[in-house]
Amino acid sequence: MSSSNGPDKSTGQYHSMKGNVVEAVGNLTGAESWQTSGKQEHAEGETEYKSAQAEGIAEGAKDEVTRANRLVEISRKKLAKLRRKRTNKHNLKRANVNVVHI
Repeated sequence: MSSSNGPDKSTGQYHSMKGNVVEAVGNLTGAESWQTSGKQEHAEGETEYKSAQAEGIAEGAKDEVTRANRLVEISRKKLAKLRRKRTNKHNLKRANVNVVHI
């Protein structure tokens, strides 16, 4: 059912719909094997579709976590830069005060 890359929504929808058609033919003709086969293919298609949806949601969440981590790292670098500037200004003021009092 699924491709080598994992579940696929389109493939899942295809098998779900095909299973419905096969089951309907089985219902019309009274062929229990077609009914059973159709139900099974429909269920497998729905499972593949839902698996692909879940995989997409998980991938999206992973991307958001990666983005958040990048933002945290950028913020940390900016904060460190601001602290260095503040320390340098403070040291410069102390140096000026010491020079004036000498």
